[in-house]
Amino acid sequence: MKLISIKFIIVYVTFLTFNISGNNLKVKIENIKSNKGTLYISLINKKDSFEKILNTNQKILNHVDDIFIGTSKKVENDTNQSITLSGIPFGRYSVMIFQDLNDNQKLDHWIFGPTEPYGFSKNPTNKYSPPNFSDTLIEVKDEYSIIKVSLK
Repeated sequence: MKLISIKFIIVYVTFLTFNISGNNLKVKIENIKSNKGTLYISLINKKDSFEKILNTNQKILNHVDDIFIGTSKKVENDTNQSITLSGIPFGRYSVMIFQDLNDNQKLDHWIFGPTEPYGFSKNPTNKYSPPNFSDTLIEVKDEYSIIKVSLK
């Protein structure tokens, strides 16, 4: 009986350790038209954080408290690039990406919208307004997930 209890504890602890370490989300970024600048990738899990980031013209680094997981990557000479986000708990998230062509750490805007390439998970087709948080939500429910985001 002791041996069975010890085996159960080992299996249970192994499962917990695996689950705590999180899951991986591979983000395939498509339609990169310039090999300049930096790609900023943000994983967001709250509607108010999503809206706050969209409605301010601050540097992305000022939003550390609003981004669940964030990273950046220098643009390579390729129209498609990938990055894997690790340690993600199961849940629903929005992925927000922009290509900072002038490396000022923010998505530059003009009167009619962004002047630098950007994209969201689920590739919403809004032309004249940013998407709603709910339109960009993806679900991380597997150990390894893959999504594609096309820059506009």
